[in-house]
Amino acid sequence: MKRVLLATLCALLPIAGSVLAQVRIAAPSAAPAATPENLEFFEKRVRPLLLENCASCHSGNQPLGGFRLDPIADILKGGTHGPVLVGRDPEKSRLIRAIRHLPGVAAMPPSGKLSPDQITVLTEWVRRGAPLPAPAARKAANAKTSGGFPLELRRQHWAYRPMRRPAVPPVKNRAVIRNPIDAFLQARRESAGIRPAPPTDRRTLLRRVTYDLIGLPPTPAEINAFLADRSPNAYEKVVERLLASPHYGERWARHWLDLVRYAESLGHEFDYTIFNAWRYRDYVIRAFNADVPYDRFVTEHLAGDLLPDPRYDRVTGENESIQATGFFWLGEGKHSPVDVRQEQADRIDNQIDVIGKAFLAQTVACARCHDHKFDPIPTRDYYALYGILKSSRFQQAILDAPTRFNPVRSEIAAELRTVDRVELADRWKENLTRIDEKRLESLLPPGPTTEKPIAPINEWKGTGPAFAALARTGDLIVSRDAHHLPPTLIARPTAHSALHTRRFAGILRSPTFTIDRDYLHLRVAGKNTRVYIIVDNFLMIRDPLYGPLIQSVDDPRPHRRSVDLRRWKGHEAYIEVADSPVPHPGTIDAPVLPESAGQPSDAWIALHDAFLSDTDEPAVSAHPLTGLAPADRRQAMVAALERWVLRETAESDTPALELWDALLQAGLLDVSSLGPTIERVTALEATIPVPRLSLAMTEGTGRNERVFVRGSHRTRGEEAPRLRLAVCFNETDRTPTPTGSGRRELAARIASPRHPLTARVLVNRLWKHHFGVGIVPSVDDFGHMGEKPSHPELLDWLAGELVRQRWSIKRMHRLMVLSNTYRMSSRASDPVAERKDPKNVLLHRMSVRRPEAEVIRDSLLAVSGRLNRTLFGPGVAPFLQQQDGRGFPPTGPPDGDGRRTLYLQIRRNFPSLFLTAFDFPTPFTTIGRRSVSNVPAQALTMMNSDLVWQQAEFWAKRVLAERNGAPASAVIRSLYESAYGRPPTSVETAALLRYVEGRDDPEIWSQVCHALYNAKEFIYVF
Repeated sequence: MKRVLLATLCALLPIAGSVLAQVRIAAPSAAPAATPENLEFFEKRVRPLLLENCASCHSGNQPLGGFRLDPIADILKGGTHGPVLVGRDPEKSRLIRAIRHLPGVAAMPPSGKLSPDQITVLTEWVRRGAPLPAPAARKAANAKTSGGFPLELRRQHWAYRPMRRPAVPPVKNRAVIRNPIDAFLQARRESAGIRPAPPTDRRTLLRRVTYDLIGLPPTPAEINAFLADRSPNAYEKVVERLLASPHYGERWARHWLDLVRYAESLGHEFDYTIFNAWRYRDYVIRAFNADVPYDRFVTEHLAGDLLPDPRYDRVTGENESIQATGFFWLGEGKHSPVDVRQEQADRIDNQIDVIGKAFLAQTVACARCHDHKFDPIPTRDYYALYGILKSSRFQQAILDAPTRFNPVRSEIAAELRTVDRVELADRWKENLTRIDEKRLESLLPPGPTTEKPIAPINEWKGTGPAFAALARTGDLIVSRDAHHLPPTLIARPTAHSALHTRRFAGILRSPTFTIDRDYLHLRVAGKNTRVYIIVDNFLMIRDPLYGPLIQSVDDPRPHRRSVDLRRWKGHEAYIEVADSPVPHPGTIDAPVLPESAGQPSDAWIALHDAFLSDTDEPAVSAHPLTGLAPADRRQAMVAALERWVLRETAESDTPALELWDALLQAGLLDVSSLGPTIERVTALEATIPVPRLSLAMTEGTGRNERVFVRGSHRTRGEEAPRLRLAVCFNETDRTPTPTGSGRRELAARIASPRHPLTARVLVNRLWKHHFGVGIVPSVDDFGHMGEKPSHPELLDWLAGELVRQRWSIKRMHRLMVLSNTYRMSSRASDPVAERKDPKNVLLHRMSVRRPEAEVIRDSLLAVSGRLNRTLFGPGVAPFLQQQDGRGFPPTGPPDGDGRRTLYLQIRRNFPSLFLTAFDFPTPFTTIGRRSVSNVPAQALTMMNSDLVWQQAEFWAKRVLAERNGAPASAVIRSLYESAYGRPPTSVETAALLRYVEGRDDPEIWSQVCHALYNAKEFIYVF
């Protein structure tokens, strides 16, 4: 389509400015160097690097070259050769030239060049303006750290003090008070001598609250209904309608996804897909819609797989609680790292960072290399958390409730109990006499190993119905796969996924062990399954480095597998035995599941033993039957068979029973009498549903971690017992180290109503999204380096109210949006208030806000009529204009099939250019406060984006098709009410009537729609 912009925009210039002229929209100033993000970068990345590599020469009374790093602020002074930093220019800064070993400067460190990653960190720090803590903070930190780490002194900070319930303050002007929120704010205004703004008009209020609660513009029908409702509680009814809308969960789930760095790919080189990530997103939507109490929500995130009372969805029957733990998965992941321990350390560091910021607004990860410089977080606390997370494992959990599989299991077990084992024993004893002696000799299996197993099979833990119980000696397995293998009698206690049926799926995991020998030996059998060796919880098990850690099993006969583990000697590991269709976390891309055919899998796997050895051939003893004469061997087998089938087998019979298993597998025994049983079991198997899977965590072997000296995993110090945390508590709780990972105990602490941070952090986040700025502006940092609360009493009152209201988030929404403060106008009506409170800290009026990128895109679709309001499901491929690059994913249509932005895939290496232009955050850590820029790229995006033009054309064609002979002025009014929630002024109507000149040309009207999209009023909320 020909894009005629100039005439359209010139005609509509008065329109674009008519409303905006009445409010203030200030372009943000350039960001200072010492932002919270930059200071965190310094504390986590730069300070440890300088201390480890430079402080030995550049501290003390006689620093080398007169250049001091002690105190760290002296870096700005330079040395005898002058300043070492030049503005934000790394290329001209002497420090960067020295660490790059460029000519003309002394190479630093003299002992050897820093690694490329370290050089990149220091270069980026200089590029950011070399941010350092403010002098007051440095002075306070120096004072507090003298004489050790004064934990109790640091706990005196306001955020760590116990919550209290402040009294609602009295005010003079009671007319502006609707609830206690107004009283707290009005008391501050009165003390400052300023007046609050008058209420806003009903159209603006409806648009404001609709965007806030569901992230979409109100429809003309909703506007008209609200204007027609003159009842005193008309607005309250709107709030209830919006909170009950399924789109409420979509809106507030997106806010939460910012906190857990949600993405559907792992980044790094190939940007591998995180299989099933979308299920976590859908869990969050449902949780908000159901108003799950926040303390429960937190508990499910940290320990949803460990709860004795998991929540199950009433519609699907899926386990909701376990899906919450999927947020642990969502960090970046490296493909084939050379140092797998470093990869584990970085991944757990990211998890600790997200837990600390999202739930507690604490920069706990700053204590990775040293005690936190400002907050009461010792390094040992960091590694206490590290041990908790290291003792947890990733899994693709089966979401179905046990009741979905138990009835079938019970029926199959009952069917097997009907087999007459005495008759079966007699029949098989008779058949045994017909087998040739030499054939018997050839079937003798190897004797048992002399090595100690990694752990007895009964100590391995299974998830899913396939490993709900161990197969016991003498158990009968009759389930057949496509190869029609004969029935099997279990020789000794075995982990067998087809104990009841081959149609069940699951995972069996060993305890964690240290790889202290060169080889791992396994004795397995199975079809179309795998065994994984998980080293240091590493996820992406792939060639070229990690391929041997995956062993495919596709042989129904018990056989030995040997794995060379010399490369990982000294590391921690565990083994996973996986029955399809449950993929291991190492299966990054979506596996080919039988779901597509609507049938469960008939794969199965059996594990007999697993042990470590220093040799590549397992040492085994001679088979006990080898030394017997043929007649004696036959007699021994017959005797064992009789006791075996009748469930009277002694452990000493195991060798003979293994031989009997070999006979059965070889098809040498007549099992025709089991035909009817097999048919009935097969019929029952046809009713087994396909399991549904989701990202989740599961419990591992509880193991403490040692403190990494200066953050290096290669240098380990004292042990840090799990859960012995001082962080953020006003009590020295020294609970004994738990036997498991400690996640459940950690969840109980963080979700406690006595915790000084959890409720405060949550209500502050809600406040930020409703009023533009948090009561504590640094929403992710309540520590000493964060900003102080503007209304501390109100913050405590709200936090206490959250707890008193049973942690209901929806009740807090009601409290905030029903307040008089929320209903105020955003227009600057009081010059005195503007002069005394220019930043609107005291909320003398509402602030004008630009919604997030997703809301802008969703509004385009909603107004045009293209919005697909379907909830849930896999993500839609984003529209990507670049068409090459390693790991490049399929690109989707410009409008994403009309789905809300929440349902577009978020790929770390290939972000949406439209969303990026409007400050969509990079999903690397918790982002509770997005950047809000005002740059030319945004106007150019709205002007030239394929999406905007496409929706303008769709919108124009729709309104013309629905015109039904209405005059052009009525069409213009409809466009304005859809886009801005208000009718056009007479000037705006006249300008557009002159432009369209009575024509029904879709191209002309699409230009009108495009211009309406491009007015600032469309992307701002007043």
